[in-house]
Amino acid sequence: MNMQYRIKEKLAQSPLSVAELVSALGVASRSYVSKQLSMMLADGVIERQRDGKKMIYSLRNGETLLNLVFESTEFGEDELLMRVRRNRLFNGDVGEAARSIFEYAFPEMLNNAIEHSRSKKIWVKVEIIDDRLCFMVRDYGIGVFRNVKEEFKLNTEMDAIAEIMKGRNTTAPKAHSGMGIFFTSKIADRFEIRSYAVNFLVDNTLPDTFVRSIDGEVQGTEVVFEIGIDSKKSIREIFQSFSIDPEEGDFDRTEILVKLYKYGTIYVSRSQARAMLLRLDKFKKIVLDFSGVEDIGQAFADEVFRVYKLAHPRISVEYRNASPAVEFMIKLAKNGLEI
Repeated sequence: MNMQYRIKEKLAQSPLSVAELVSALGVASRSYVSKQLSMMLADGVIERQRDGKKMIYSLRNGETLLNLVFESTEFGEDELLMRVRRNRLFNGDVGEAARSIFEYAFPEMLNNAIEHSRSKKIWVKVEIIDDRLCFMVRDYGIGVFRNVKEEFKLNTEMDAIAEIMKGRNTTAPKAHSGMGIFFTSKIADRFEIRSYAVNFLVDNTLPDTFVRSIDGEVQGTEVVFEIGIDSKKSIREIFQSFSIDPEEGDFDRTEILVKLYKYGTIYVSRSQARAMLLRLDKFKKIVLDFSGVEDIGQAFADEVFRVYKLAHPRISVEYRNASPAVEFMIKLAKNGLEI
């Protein structure tokens, strides 16, 4: 595959420095990558912007609606949203549903950077690339996963991702609901957070969720969001899907991706189950998604479907996408309720 094409593939996912590109491409020659970038700059395929002491490269195959580095105290999220709203391309090329989705997600992610990151500078970029409305919010602070890890006294940043995706968990409960990242990840076509050595990606076009370690650390947090400009998604319907009674509008139903709680090769322990169920008593219904989980241990199943149910009789615990082996263990645990 042509090297410039491979570079474009990587930059389509996120702006990167030369060092990050070399790592992402898995090549040994930094000078070769730098030469290709120089040629792409000359051709107007990409653009670059200084990010501290390094240069960050990004694709220029679309239309830029906003590209700004600013002091965290300089602007509020509403001011920058208004700048995008006034752009003729935003109003002319982007459909109504996509505009509504953007107007929810962009200020939510920008507010996180302004109020929670402890970063002095923030970089925002909004673009239309092909048929997608994309934005990037980049800060240089503590890092979202490290912040949650410290606040909730978790063991790892991977645990922090799982905690965030429960919904309604926040490091600042007096000021925030904890729903921002949760719902933003649900309404996006593609949603990604890179922070230090951790990469979290939700691809709703598949659909699937990925968590992995990254070689080139990202100091702070970088959020990338994409939605098709002709999207027909409804914010109202997505919010209602997490409410037992859609007319009431309560966020009282959540979905848990069980594979985020994997330690080792199998889900076997009660401690794993307790970590997954911790701080879920604010919901009335919990739906456990076992996609990508081949097997679970008896203790794990018993803690979730018998012990937790006995302790929380008013909370409904349901499941989906269970393999035959998982289904067997769940039924075994549920049968224990009837003894």
